[in-house]
Amino acid sequence: MIIDTSYNFYTDARGGDPDSTSPTLRRYHKILWSKPLPSGEAFELSDKQDGIYLYHKSPLGEFFFGSDAITHSYKNHKRKQWLTQQIPNEVDELFDTGSTIGAYTIFPNNRIESNHTINQARGCNGLIDDRFDLTLECIRRFYLGQTNPLYDTFLRYKFFFDLFSNFIGYIHFFLLEDLVDENQQIKFYLPFDDFKTRPTFSGINDYLLYKKGVMNFIRKRNARIRDYEQRNLENILSRYEMHKKGDRITTSDLQKKIQDGYTLGDDFVFTGKKVDKFSFRRRNLSAKNWRDMFKEVLSILHREDKSVLNALADDPDTHGLPSHVTRGIPNRANCENFADDNIYIYMNSDTQTRINALKKYFDRYSVPYDDLVIHLKENEKSQKTKKIFPRVT
Repeated sequence: MIIDTSYNFYTDARGGDPDSTSPTLRRYHKILWSKPLPSGEAFELSDKQDGIYLYHKSPLGEFFFGSDAITHSYKNHKRKQWLTQQIPNEVDELFDTGSTIGAYTIFPNNRIESNHTINQARGCNGLIDDRFDLTLECIRRFYLGQTNPLYDTFLRYKFFFDLFSNFIGYIHFFLLEDLVDENQQIKFYLPFDDFKTRPTFSGINDYLLYKKGVMNFIRKRNARIRDYEQRNLENILSRYEMHKKGDRITTSDLQKKIQDGYTLGDDFVFTGKKVDKFSFRRRNLSAKNWRDMFKEVLSILHREDKSVLNALADDPDTHGLPSHVTRGIPNRANCENFADDNIYIYMNSDTQTRINALKKYFDRYSVPYDDLVIHLKENEKSQKTKKIFPRVT
């Protein structure tokens, strides 16, 4: 299966927030939410726009999306440590369960007139306190035209909510059925007082009741995601760049791929191709040739962490790249000195060898292959029968 509902996104978040740093979470979002809207219109998400997490542009409009964790253990909330520190095992269990795909969704993340995004408003509004059951009640009321603590925020993003026609359309699209009952009423984690007071925990029992509701929701939604994937596997595979099928790509597919760019994770032979430009970590960069790109990317990585190349230079026989990294003036030509560290990198290899070397360097730096997006010159359109297999973890 493509979606592993047990996968903890902190695994590849590189110490950061999975919402912004986990490539697997981003990939799962793209797979799950690229599908027909309740109206039947196609809604495909792109992850190739520089500086944008997920993107859609069509006659429906232009949309910028970010990931949002919709469950909360409050493990790192200072104001709640008086409680969470009393039951660390319970909190950790909820935290870990809430690090799987069932605990995430997407919302528009472009700020409008410097106001809070939906994600920010959920966390800052004291009547919501980042709880998704309360957020979903606000969404339900918004579709009914009723006031709620997030009404003004939702109104700024009305174009997003209009995509789903009504509340039940929104629920079905994002597989949230397990948080509503048969009457489309919210199944609150704790007793609800109609937003009259701020949500709080009076003690351990309140937290454990809250935890039970959240855990139940995450597990059921993960099961629903697995069922959805199974029932729609063929469509998911075809949308996800023909994953594992090896189909020949059409001219229109290729043109889109050229526009979006190739990543190190694509099984594509770059030998004989000419690089036009590239982006690294959403930053657009220019390159006259493959050598320039190779050097620029490796220079950025070296400035961030000098220990990797130093270790490779000091132990050239064990890293699998004996001809690439040396310390001191090398015995061969076409080597580049990196910074002032007396480290030299051999640069005069063929294109595909450089690409393969970059993969090894990315592995050493724990950098996702998708961080580098390469755009070829337009005359490469003739390669219309190449097979492309996306890298999936």
